[in-house]
Amino acid sequence: MAKVSGYPSLDSCPVEILKLIFELLSPTEYRLLSLVNHKLRVTAEPYLYSNLQCIWEEVCFPPPIIRFLQTIIRRPDLASHLKRIHLDGDRFLIGYQRNIKPKIPVSEVELDELSSFIRATGAPYCDLWIQELENGSTDAIIALLLVQPSNLRYIYIGPVFTQLSLVLHSRLCEPTIDLQHHHSLHDKIPNFENLRDVAFLMNVEDDQNAHLNRSRNTADVLPFFYLPHIQRLSLSIENERTWTWPTATQPSPSTLTSLDLTCIRELHLASVLSVTQNVQTLRWQLYHNKGLNPPITPHDDPRSRQVADSKEIYLDQMADAICLVRDSLTELTISATADITCYDLDPPWMVLRGSSHALHNLYKLKKLQIPLVFLVGTGPGGMDGIEEEFPTCLQDPMPRNVEFVTLTYDLRDADVGYWQWKDHEILELLERWLEDWRACTPKLQEIVLLFDWASEDEWCPRMRDQARELGARTGVTLEVIPRNDAWGVSNQRMVIVGGRNEDASGIRWLY
Repeated sequence: MAKVSGYPSLDSCPVEILKLIFELLSPTEYRLLSLVNHKLRVTAEPYLYSNLQCIWEEVCFPPPIIRFLQTIIRRPDLASHLKRIHLDGDRFLIGYQRNIKPKIPVSEVELDELSSFIRATGAPYCDLWIQELENGSTDAIIALLLVQPSNLRYIYIGPVFTQLSLVLHSRLCEPTIDLQHHHSLHDKIPNFENLRDVAFLMNVEDDQNAHLNRSRNTADVLPFFYLPHIQRLSLSIENERTWTWPTATQPSPSTLTSLDLTCIRELHLASVLSVTQNVQTLRWQLYHNKGLNPPITPHDDPRSRQVADSKEIYLDQMADAICLVRDSLTELTISATADITCYDLDPPWMVLRGSSHALHNLYKLKKLQIPLVFLVGTGPGGMDGIEEEFPTCLQDPMPRNVEFVTLTYDLRDADVGYWQWKDHEILELLERWLEDWRACTPKLQEIVLLFDWASEDEWCPRMRDQARELGARTGVTLEVIPRNDAWGVSNQRMVIVGGRNEDASGIRWLY
C-alpha cells in the first residue's frame, strides 16, 4: 500500500493503533483488509474469526459451514480466535412435516479431510461421527466446530441445530483416562474451560408427531451443567418420566449465576435447582403441549404420571424447588402458556394444585414476575374447591424484600379452572396489599400488571387511572398496562435470550 500525498499508509501504523481502528470496522471490511497484505491480514484475522454468526432460513441454501471448517482445520491458529458461535434458523417445512432438521451436503473430498480430523481426536465414537457427517447431519458438523482449539466464550444453538450430545457428554461426563494404556481419551478435544454463556433452544411449538417420533433432548442438555466455568445457561429441557444425571456425580456449577429454563415441568425443576446453588437470576417458563410429554404406561409411578398428565400444575413443587436457591436468588421470572394445536378439539383446561406460599421465603429476591393465578388462583368462586388452597391476599406469598413486581395474565386463555377475576376485584387485591405494604413488603417500589385484552371494557382508562391514583396515594408506583402481542408467551422461541451484546466483528452468513 503506497503513500498518497505525503500521508502515511494504513499499514505503516503501529499494531496498537491498527487495533483501535479495527474495532470500529465491519466484518466485510475485515475480509477486504485481510486481502491487502500480510501485516493487515495478521491484524484483521483475529477480528474476522472471533465471531461466527449463521442464520439458516432457506432449506435449499445451506450455509458454507463446511468450507469454514476446512479453513480452520488447516489453520488451527485461526480456530484459536473463535470466541462466539451463534447458530440459528427458521423452522423448515418439508412436505407435510414441520420443523424437520435439514441436511448439509458433504462432498467426498470434504468428507475425507474432515474424517481424518475426526479420527485424530481419538474419540471412541469416530465411526458413528463420520457416518453422521456423511449423512449431512447438522449435529456432526456442529460437533466439529466445538472441538476446534478455540477460546469459545459464547454459544447459541437454535432449533435448526439442537442435538449434539456425543462430544459434550464424552468430554464433560465420562472418564478421561484410559487405565490400560495410561493416556487421555480427550487429548484432541477441548474441555471448554473458557465457555461462559450457552443457549441451547428448540421449537416447542413443533408438530406433535415429530416429538413422539424422536428421542428427547435431555441427554443433549444436561452435560452443559458440567461446564467448568459456566456463568449463564438458557436451555429447553424436555420432560422424561424420571430424572437422571449423566454421571454418578451430580454437577456443581458454582459459577452459574443466570439460568433460563423452558419446557421442563415443576416435577423436575428441583433436580436442576438443587445443583445450582449460586443462581441469582432465574427465568422459568412452564409450557404445556401434550406432544412434549411422555405417554403414560401402566408401570409408571405416580410422580411420573404427574409429568405426563401435565394439565395439572403443582404449585407447591414449583415453589419448593425455587426455594432451593433462596440464599442467592435476586431476580425471578415465571411465565406459563398452554399450546392449543390443530390436533386439540378442546382447550387444555389446566388445573392448579397446591399454592405458591413458599415463595415468601425468598428473602433476597428483589425482582419478581409471575402469573397472577399462581399467587391467588383464578378468582372468587373457582371450580372444584381448588381455590380454597389459595390465599385471599396478594401479599401473603410475596417475598418480604421484593422491590419490583410484575403480575401477568398468563394462562387465562387456557381456562385454568375458569378465569373469574374482574377488574375491580384485582384492584381490591392490590389495594389491600398497598394499604399496609410497609409492614409486609417494606422495600416495595413498583407494581406492574400486564393484562391481555379480552374485551373493550377490560381495564378501561378510568380503571387504570384509579390504579395509578392508588399507587400515588400509598407511595408505590402502580401501572396497569396492556401486554403487546409481541411480549406474549406465544413467541416462536419460547426462551428469549436478551441482554447480550453481539460483537460487531466476525463472520456472518444469512442463507
